[in-house]
Amino acid sequence: MAWWLMARVVLLSVERIALRQLGQGAPPGSVMAWAYAGAAAVLWIGAVFAGRGAWNGSAWLAAAIYGGAFAAYAWALQKGPVSVVSPWANATAVLLFLVHPIGGVLAWAGVAAFLGGIVLLGGANLTPGVAAMMVSDGLLAWGRLTDAHLAGDPWSYGATLYTLVAAGMTLGARLAGPVLPEWARLWRRRPGWVLVAPAVNGASYLTLLVLMARLGPAPAEAASGLAGLGGALLGRIWLKEAGTRPGWVGVGLMTAGAIAVLYDHGLGFRVK
Repeated sequence: MAWWLMARVVLLSVERIALRQLGQGAPPGSVMAWAYAGAAAVLWIGAVFAGRGAWNGSAWLAAAIYGGAFAAYAWALQKGPVSVVSPWANATAVLLFLVHPIGGVLAWAGVAAFLGGIVLLGGANLTPGVAAMMVSDGLLAWGRLTDAHLAGDPWSYGATLYTLVAAGMTLGARLAGPVLPEWARLWRRRPGWVLVAPAVNGASYLTLLVLMARLGPAPAEAASGLAGLGGALLGRIWLKEAGTRPGWVGVGLMTAGAIAVLYDHGLGFRVK
């Protein structure tokens, strides 16, 4: 399980950079269609090789929820900056706790730390990227609870879900205008990121399903919480985004607070 946890953190951190780089100056619809249609293809290839390439009908509800969540998530990262937007993804953990506030002093201290981190990061400045990530957080919390009950086999479930999400995003992009010319233009401009974004996107969701099936939602989200810090660091180091010392303390508090909430809420992560 340690390797799956590490893979989750690394893949999700890189995914945020990939979506940011792929989406700069590009129509959101074409970015989302490439990222999620490609991720569906990656998951189907893995499912076939694993001998579990069957359609999973239980994914319909989660796909509808995640469609909105992923669209808001990708748009938030496209707006950026990643070092500011990424830590806000940890609000999913706090929302999962508030839905079922099982835990003690540590959990509530984690909520307080998270709120303190928001202030230090500049919470009063509600940028479009942050607002979109907050919408994504709410939908993701709902989706995680749905996953925990419906997932079953991670390969077939993940591949089916991403196929449905990609179909919805492609239809939405088509209604907004011609799709194929924009896809082709994005491929010509950023072929590397067109390949990287779907690969890490699909792989990171597979690690989530495996972790939830074996450990439960709380520890799986804790790994996602570390990716909030990882994405922020990559944004600062890789993309050369500006940052202040109080802001970085805020990112750390938001990450630590989310993990503390999940640890106490998950009874020390002993949830399975």
